[in-house]
Amino acid sequence: MLINEKDPFFRKRMVFVNFSLSDMAPGDHGFHIHETGSCEQPDFESAGGHYNPTDANHGMDDPEGPHAGDMKNIEVSEDGTVNTEVTADMVTLEEGQDNTLFTEDGTALVIHSGADDYEMQPSGDAGDRIACGVIGGWIEASLEDRSLSGLLCIHIKKSS
Repeated sequence: MLINEKDPFFRKRMVFVNFSLSDMAPGDHGFHIHETGSCEQPDFESAGGHYNPTDANHGMDDPEGPHAGDMKNIEVSEDGTVNTEVTADMVTLEEGQDNTLFTEDGTALVIHSGADDYEMQPSGDAGDRIACGVIGGWIEASLEDRSLSGLLCIHIKKSS
């Protein structure tokens, strides 16, 4: 999984999460940034709650939401794979800035067993945490290959 922050329209910086996963259960799955950079098995509860530095309500459909870590569900195909890019426009990779993913406790990406309903408090009724990855680990690219420079690499653990 790779994370990149880019400014395609020179108006607002956004964080893009690009990933390819396999061996997942087909269907929609909640996908969130969580408040602690820890992914201890078997249940990944060590990742804490959704990343919410502004103390907003959960959910894109809640008028007082969403959390900064709320993102759209991901759709896993019938063969158990997903290849997609998700935009997280309420966070930044810039250290020391509001809503930075580089907090003192770190942050993590979590995939849930079911779909997020975008409104149930506090986490969208998305079910168990089935995969988790700590955000961090900048990729350093050589001078010959700048295509990966400034990307983060995340190793996802699946629940056992």
